[in-house]
Amino acid sequence: MSTKTDTFASLLKPFGLSDEEAQVYLFLLEKNFQSALEIHRSLKIARTKVYRILDKLHEKGLVAQKKEGTGLRFGANSPQQLELLVAAREQEVQTLRATAPMIMEKLAEVLDQKAQQSETLYYTGREGLKQALENALEAKDAIYAYEMNTLASFVERDFAEEFRKNLANRKVVLHQLTNKPQLEAFTQVERFIKESWQVRYLEPHDLKIEFEVLMYNDVYVLYSYKDGDVFCLEVHNEHLAKMQKQLFLFLWQRAQRMKMLDDQGSAIVDVKIR
Repeated sequence: MSTKTDTFASLLKPFGLSDEEAQVYLFLLEKNFQSALEIHRSLKIARTKVYRILDKLHEKGLVAQKKEGTGLRFGANSPQQLELLVAAREQEVQTLRATAPMIMEKLAEVLDQKAQQSETLYYTGREGLKQALENALEAKDAIYAYEMNTLASFVERDFAEEFRKNLANRKVVLHQLTNKPQLEAFTQVERFIKESWQVRYLEPHDLKIEFEVLMYNDVYVLYSYKDGDVFCLEVHNEHLAKMQKQLFLFLWQRAQRMKMLDDQGSAIVDVKIR
């Protein structure tokens, strides 16, 4: 195409015309009625493709066709036809605006139904547990946990310390129940101990903790160390998580508070405080 034709073709793109559709329309606008063969030879566009282009231009009202003795010939309609294309586009936009609220509502219902569906994920090994712990950082404000051992019993200490830093940075509080009346120091992340950790002692006769458990948002996570490997189960279910959280808070009220002995996690049951 010439530079001039190139420029005109680019101007037609906003009206929904492709480069080749614009070429054909401008060619017919200049040459009047032409056959598909003549268009093919002049513009070097495959003949079968020329017919497809002409059909699209005809649908848009930009091309007329007439039958002569030698077959069909095609010609360009007035450029004013572009105004009709604009009007059609405006009508489409108005329709979208009118139907958008209803469509958004329906899509929201689909998402809500999906959110209510249960999903169970299984993880094995340290890497699997680390993934589950990283997922727990999505907790909105709190994590509720039954703990038997420190996190470093399952994953590398550096990872455990980074996890605690992230909880503190995200202002997520870890509420921990333990059967141990005395805890040894386990972290150097003092901010975690001061701002993001609460721990209480639960008598084993009230509940003997035999699995590590985390609860947050609508997620219930259970993990343990067995046969030399870590096994982790992550259940996404709103009703299960809600019920388990209620049970946890019931036990939390029965549990004894623990006195912090330092900023590294050392703690002991304080018999003076219930």
